[in-house]
Amino acid sequence: MGTFPLRLGDLGSWVGSVGTGVALIIAFWQIVILRRDRDARQASLISMWISGKSLKGNATETGLDASVEISFLNASTQPLGQVLYEVRLGSKKQWGRVGPVAPDNEVRKKTIAFSDMTVDDANAAAEMDIWFTDEAGHRWSRNQTGRLKEGVRPPSDFRTLGFKFGIPHTNKTENEGQDDSKGAPA
Repeated sequence: MGTFPLRLGDLGSWVGSVGTGVALIIAFWQIVILRRDRDARQASLISMWISGKSLKGNATETGLDASVEISFLNASTQPLGQVLYEVRLGSKKQWGRVGPVAPDNEVRKKTIAFSDMTVDDANAAAEMDIWFTDEAGHRWSRNQTGRLKEGVRPPSDFRTLGFKFGIPHTNKTENEGQDDSKGAPA
């Protein structure tokens, strides 16, 4: 019965090969982490927040009217095509968009009006979520707590309203603006 002798030269080759493989894996892992940090840099500088809320009775006295003031800021060095938002007040919600948003480090404000609300809805805390695409084409969302998340599509409500995510709608067809008597969707 013969045995296969293990030579030290063979062991050194194996150790060197395994070490090289481990070094490549560590280098690749560091590149992935650095890229993720770089990609999140612009997204972390985009923010929207609720900056005020006011209530008043309406003329028909069927409920309360409320207005929510939202503020948005692009503190990055790159412009954004648009930022989609959803503002919720009690059981009511409204969607909209702002943009293009210049990288001017200036806080802009917009007022969102809610009408004919119940007392409970009008007195609820206002919440807001946003969705946007950064310069590299990565999709981001930020929820009402400020948590930033990559790769999140906006809710289907935006798609059914005809919003184009991240790209302003400027592509006009040659038939746009003409009467379409066949009932085809515009």
